[in-house]
Amino acid sequence: MSQKQWLTEFIEIYKNETCMWQNKSKDYHVRDLKLATYKILLEKFKEVDPKANIDTVKSKINTIRCTFKKDFGKVQASQKSGSAADEIYIPKLWYYDPLQFLKDQEIPRVSLSINISGVYEETVSENVNK
Repeated sequence: MSQKQWLTEFIEIYKNETCMWQNKSKDYHVRDLKLATYKILLEKFKEVDPKANIDTVKSKINTIRCTFKKDFGKVQASQKSGSAADEIYIPKLWYYDPLQFLKDQEIPRVSLSINISGVYEETVSENVNK
């Protein structure tokens, strides 16, 4: 099996287990469910690295998500800048499209807070999912 085919299958398993990435899901906060999913992903990971453990899986997921988030940010920035269509960033990452399900999870959250003067302010914070 090629590395590309293996990673495609790994991403598909991850995608199907919404408890791992869909932060608005009630299952997102169920530790036992996440642990069971990590074990499934670990079995898949052992196909390419027999010495892998759950930390290895977590690291791989983090790398995949960070790389996607970086390219997604470049796409968003190029669209917001009002650039001509030929200046819109096109991701070179081959697994960018299979990770589109993460797109809604990577939008920064807006929250209101009161500043020192007692006035409400909008604050944009990064949505960190690991």
